[in-house]
Amino acid sequence: MIKLFAFLPLDGSAIIERESILFFICPPFEKQNLLRIEKKVLDKAILRHDFCVADKCFKTWDALISFLDAKVHEARLQQGQNLSEMNLGREIIDCAPPEILNRYLDKIEH
Repeated sequence: MIKLFAFLPLDGSAIIERESILFFICPPFEKQNLLRIEKKVLDKAILRHDFCVADKCFKTWDALISFLDAKVHEARLQQGQNLSEMNLGREIIDCAPPEILNRYLDKIEH
């Protein structure tokens, strides 16, 4: 079971819990890119960085990703943005944390 605690509607980044461990995830969503975090990071994300509080559980990774994708689509439509006209690949690179970008670069090098 995957528990969703908080997410950013405009990009889909989220804080989840799996097997009693908190993780930060962001697009592109891949299980190997889970970034382990502490409870204080969850609190800061909500209080300082405008994460939306969520209290939802998902049976599968795909169900979680579908939910986050739907929230991103909904938030972007409210801002008048059409996702089909956007280059999300570039946006994902621009908003990805350095740890994730470094992992991708390491994979490419090897």
